[in-house]
Amino acid sequence: MHKLFPMLCMLVLVTLIFLAAVRVVVNFPEAVVGSSPRSLGSKLKPDVREERRRDPSLKPGLGQERPGDFLKSDSSLESPDAFLKSDLNQGSRDLVLKPEISRESQSLDPPLEPGDPESQVSSPKPETSRENEDLLTSPPTNRESPTQDPLLKPNLSHESQDLLRKPDQAPDSPNPLSSPKTTALPPCPEMPLVPGRRRTINSVITVEEAQRAIKGVRAGGSWWPPLCAPRQRLAVIVAFRDRAAMLGPFLYRMHPFLQQQSMNYSIYLVEQTPEGGFNQAKMYNVGFVRARAEGPWDCFVFHDVDCLPENDNNLYFCADQPRHLGVARHNNKYMGCANALTGWQVDRVNGWSNRYFGWGGEDNDMSRRIRASGMGVVRMDPAVATYMMLKHPPARRNPDRREILREAVRTYKEDGLNTLNYTLVQMERRPLYTWLFVRP
Repeated sequence: MHKLFPMLCMLVLVTLIFLAAVRVVVNFPEAVVGSSPRSLGSKLKPDVREERRRDPSLKPGLGQERPGDFLKSDSSLESPDAFLKSDLNQGSRDLVLKPEISRESQSLDPPLEPGDPESQVSSPKPETSRENEDLLTSPPTNRESPTQDPLLKPNLSHESQDLLRKPDQAPDSPNPLSSPKTTALPPCPEMPLVPGRRRTINSVITVEEAQRAIKGVRAGGSWWPPLCAPRQRLAVIVAFRDRAAMLGPFLYRMHPFLQQQSMNYSIYLVEQTPEGGFNQAKMYNVGFVRARAEGPWDCFVFHDVDCLPENDNNLYFCADQPRHLGVARHNNKYMGCANALTGWQVDRVNGWSNRYFGWGGEDNDMSRRIRASGMGVVRMDPAVATYMMLKHPPARRNPDRREILREAVRTYKEDGLNTLNYTLVQMERRPLYTWLFVRP
């Protein structure tokens, strides 16, 4: 009997140890769950919990940002990436920093209806006339970007061929276009609906004849596709004087050309008063300032009135670098005929120079500004970017253009948008364009 007692004690001890080990294993998941972020939230300071209860939008989860937050921007930012440092919430920053997130995660919030109280708070209705409201109202832009333009030169860097990577984010504006409304329309196609080369251009048509031929354009020269969401909003700015005969061919060609590309666009014709020499670059600055004040345009195309695109595949849009569209007409040292820049890019180069009165120099000056500001120029294939030049009498040259051009790199920060002075004599919403009559 005395030999069995130690063995019995040993068996009881082993049993107790086994039961204790089993209890530890069973309770281990509870210990892990008890240390989860949700349980840790109960250990936060009371003031933190209270602040989160008062403001449910504080640090929301991915895709739970409030409607309209993603559309906020600041025109004073120095770079397209700097808007991440603004008052966007963390959810919106994650959407920008992580483009690989599925589209479903970016659209968790239901669409805002026009009568939604939250949409009215985030974007107050401007006090504008009914006429201006009709001119400026258009469906929102689908900012989904295509991956690559097959028409760009193959030797361009991948960075230059990333189309629409950084569309210009316009500042909050009293324009109805800035309302954070959503749409169920599909994105517009990347290529024109009727691609192909068009060599025959009517160069003798009048503005009245063009007006009778072109339908569906709102007063002021605005149009947007009715069946799809445009990828960018385009403001076409034209500076001219003593070129009234060219307005008809230009409008007759440009409206169908841009409509085939399914662009939301508007055409601004800036006409300089007769006195003094013609300053095309300064008129470009005026058109840019006036157009940006009217709507959140993603892209600004500065266009010569005597330069008409022949090929429907010559796509008009803005990319992460300034784009020279009129390649087949000018060589690589110039930025003439037609150029596409975002608002941020125009601000970075301080716009165009205001010093070139008379013909010549302003295109070279813009090219030097772009390179001096650390950017490059993206050019299309000359086989695609072909233009027809309308004939006109030669303009008076600027005798000081070479001297001004030599100082372009040194003085571009003190000569441009920040030194722009002008007088707007008259402004009209005409059937096919917005007319600005300007005294420099």
